[in-house]
Amino acid sequence: MLYGKRKRLLSIMAALALTFSVYSPVALAEGIQIADQGQINWRAPENSPKVTITGDLVRVDYIHYANTKSAARPAKSSQGYKLLGVKWIAQEGYSINNGSIPAYLNEQEAVNDIEASSQEWDDNTTCSYTTNANLFGDIKTDNSAVYGNYDETNAIDFGTLDYPNAIAITSIWYSRRTKAILEYDIRFNTAFYWSTNGAPDKMDIQNIATHEFGHAVGLDDIYNSSYSEVTMYGYADYGQTNKQILDTPDITGLQKMYGE
Repeated sequence: MLYGKRKRLLSIMAALALTFSVYSPVALAEGIQIADQGQINWRAPENSPKVTITGDLVRVDYIHYANTKSAARPAKSSQGYKLLGVKWIAQEGYSINNGSIPAYLNEQEAVNDIEASSQEWDDNTTCSYTTNANLFGDIKTDNSAVYGNYDETNAIDFGTLDYPNAIAITSIWYSRRTKAILEYDIRFNTAFYWSTNGAPDKMDIQNIATHEFGHAVGLDDIYNSSYSEVTMYGYADYGQTNKQILDTPDITGLQKMYGE
């Protein structure tokens, strides 16, 4: 009888150990806490990314929320920037789905704002692996580019999101082995009204896009209220335009990855 009880206890302990080995969080990249094995969807609190792992491929979804009183409690950062621990190893251009731009916007102005957002990051670094010292390569308009597909196209579009109060989402895919970013996609939520001129009752495209491109190049969100003015602060608001321009911590984080 005693032997049987001991055997059952050992079986239970082994099962618990197996469960822990599969679901225990580990950091595969700096600032990203993800599950350890298999194909797993792991959803953290609001101010954390959603992570999906399939073999060597990791997908990280960064959800940019509107600034509300119901915001999740802040995560701390003492330096005003946070690296994901992954980055590009070559220039990465992107395709804008101009067919998805809301009809109330001037299409060319919206495209120009998105391009200006990526240019802001280009203007603050020089990359040793590029011939023209820019992070971003070719920029195209292509109405077949769609957010959320891992298809070797860095796609930017407007559309719906399943997350309440989410202004935009940036997804990056990277290799667990090499820590190289393989693709990024960005979607602006059409549940919000957008503008190209900082209208007080709308989300400013360039303001939000500059933040999203920060994730695309390898920067995490910042939630320390001491750094609420930096571009990579995790919340944004209507009519906000100050984050079109990178703040010193944003630039410092960028240059740590790609050089001055």
